[in-house]
Amino acid sequence: MHDILEVLPYGVHCFIYADDIFILVEAPTVPMVKNKIEASVSKLETWCKEWHLNIASLKCKVLESPRWGAKAVHLLRICNASIIQALEFRAFAIGMNTKAGLSHLQTLQNNVLRFVFGLPRWTLIPVLHKISNDTNIPLRFDKRNISFFFKQFSAHEITAVSKSIVETNRVISNWRYDRLSCGATLDKYTRLINLSLSDLIQIYISESWEDHHNFVIRTDELECQQRDLDPGVIRRLYYEYRCSLHSEVVILATDASKNATAPATAAVNCSLPTNLQGSIPIVNSVFTGEALAMVLAISNYVREFKDYILLTDSMSNLTALKNLNFQSPKSSLFLAKTIAEALNKCKSLELVYSPAHVGIRENEWADSVARDALVSPQIYNFVSPEDAISACFKIIRLAQTEEWGKSKYCNKYTWLREFNYKKISFSRSSEVLIFRFLPRSLPLYTILYKCRLIDSPNCAV
Repeated sequence: MHDILEVLPYGVHCFIYADDIFILVEAPTVPMVKNKIEASVSKLETWCKEWHLNIASLKCKVLESPRWGAKAVHLLRICNASIIQALEFRAFAIGMNTKAGLSHLQTLQNNVLRFVFGLPRWTLIPVLHKISNDTNIPLRFDKRNISFFFKQFSAHEITAVSKSIVETNRVISNWRYDRLSCGATLDKYTRLINLSLSDLIQIYISESWEDHHNFVIRTDELECQQRDLDPGVIRRLYYEYRCSLHSEVVILATDASKNATAPATAAVNCSLPTNLQGSIPIVNSVFTGEALAMVLAISNYVREFKDYILLTDSMSNLTALKNLNFQSPKSSLFLAKTIAEALNKCKSLELVYSPAHVGIRENEWADSVARDALVSPQIYNFVSPEDAISACFKIIRLAQTEEWGKSKYCNKYTWLREFNYKKISFSRSSEVLIFRFLPRSLPLYTILYKCRLIDSPNCAV
């Protein structure tokens, strides 16, 4: 990669981060900038072909504003996307870092934050982190470890990494390793949300719906699926669609609900009629609850060689199923696996989007059952890895907020409680001036003395 700079025209600077290439061009006129960029991209394409690398030049994006990146919100985004991540990539994913190593990384992060907000080096560290609202290095490592652990255990059937993690965890859980600063043990992270790793939804190979000719997902083909219509019109169009179906079609409906104590799922067989309901672990989101509701309906009701139609108001789940790939939410992959197994038993299966709260009888029935299920016993113990990671991240952010609350500076800098630097929309110089007022790091006494205002009754330090 050392010869890439020799390929570019004179005066063009290039930065490489992961698989992204940044080209910095400066010229007196816009046409000259355009010519330099075109020449640079052309030479990069030739260089990539020589090294048998792929480059997508059509995906190039030009940032033409000369002041972009001058504000704190832009600078912090750039630093977090490049500098801080580059520091983290050099550390062990398992979190076995010494206190000295973390201290050095924290010092580098503090310097980055001072640069972003234009604050002097004597700014108090707790105040600096409160102004930036950025996660400190120890908690940032906790976030990376949580994400790594949960994703690997969700994929333990297709990868052997989880076994290595268990063995390593057994070693570092020993009391002799208590000096490890991160303490990145599985017990530490699973206790955050009272999680058993065996409850994580497993990763499954994504299905190809082209191979299943008896399966259809309908999200906008029907007239009754247009949300911009009047609810009465949608209801009438739905019943027209319902009457057009032959009498032997089995209609299923699903829904999910969530309150402060637990989410719940419900599945209704409108043709029998009968229903299934139950709560799920509180960590799960409504999105996961809707997916598990469809799993509940399909696995329990789709068992005969008949035509089935499943009604759901979860457009997000249906869209995820339509665009299924290995990176899809694990609940969607789990649902796809359940659907694929059911298609071997039934004649056909359709997943149909039906708008919520417009008076469709099947929808309202499923919604009522889902609300009643909030106080029902747990029907599934499945936990989505994405929801588990998100819940842990919220707890980590709360831990940093609690650190500030316990700090001796919390009552001294009361104005920082509601401060949000993203709401500031001034020039860079005015922005830095405000940031320096906040932590009282601006030498006001010296400034007033130089301006001969130290004795003025209108000025006070």
